[in-house]
Amino acid sequence: MPISTPMIQYSLKDRGRKHTGQVRNFNTKLICDAINSPACQEMVSSRGMLGYYGHLPRVRFGMMPSEGGMDGGKYVPVDPAFVTTHLSATPEGIIRHQAEFLDTAAGLIAAKMWNGKVGGFSSAIDEAKPQFFGFDYVAQPNYLGNSFRGVVLDDVMGGNFGELTYDDIYAAEQDEQKQAMIVLLDSLDRERNMASETIERLQHENEQLLSMLANKGIDQSTALDSAFIMPFTHTAKGRTLDSIKQESIAFKNANLPGYVVPIAENELEPDPLAGRLINKFQR
Repeated sequence: MPISTPMIQYSLKDRGRKHTGQVRNFNTKLICDAINSPACQEMVSSRGMLGYYGHLPRVRFGMMPSEGGMDGGKYVPVDPAFVTTHLSATPEGIIRHQAEFLDTAAGLIAAKMWNGKVGGFSSAIDEAKPQFFGFDYVAQPNYLGNSFRGVVLDDVMGGNFGELTYDDIYAAEQDEQKQAMIVLLDSLDRERNMASETIERLQHENEQLLSMLANKGIDQSTALDSAFIMPFTHTAKGRTLDSIKQESIAFKNANLPGYVVPIAENELEPDPLAGRLINKFQR
């Protein structure tokens, strides 16, 4: 997910420095008019206002270096570090802007510096026209407010921030990320448990089917449609498959008692002894 800065606000009339940096005497109204002009706003809305890590790409290849340029007879590519997603200015010289770091080598460096609260943004302005070309990320911004120090807290917290500082907001964001990671891990754990239960159930059903096939004298390799059938050595009750097969064959070949059709009385041959006794008592 792209890393975006909160809204940053600083004043062209206050560099936040007394002993270092470059003194600026901008024509505030002209610069703010250039920022709010349709051409500049179209660059922002079309995601065409790119920023770089350091000012060197603009020094070497102009205020809009695009993808790169020629240096010493060789083409040198330039990777942008971020894109400005919001830019506005008031007549009093208050500039507000927001940036989204890009997934480039320069963007990753700038994003790490931002997260580490090192450096800030530095504007690229042609005072002669005047024209505003955007920002670059530098280690020492001339305007201290044009960095994490200039984060507009009311934009971050919706106007209800009390005495919160940037450190408080940063800590809250870190805690939110940790909570999101915990939720993700819990979800993965539930999915793993469901998968384990499904595998166990399918294995049990497969063993039952193999037992049924063995009872019918059918070999498993002729019934299971697979390139490789892993041999099963135990059934659900712990009996070996070979023993079940042997019992099935023994049962089929066993000499079991059969059904004997009874003989009718008129088909029985008379017993001579029984006849003599009957004749004796009938006299």
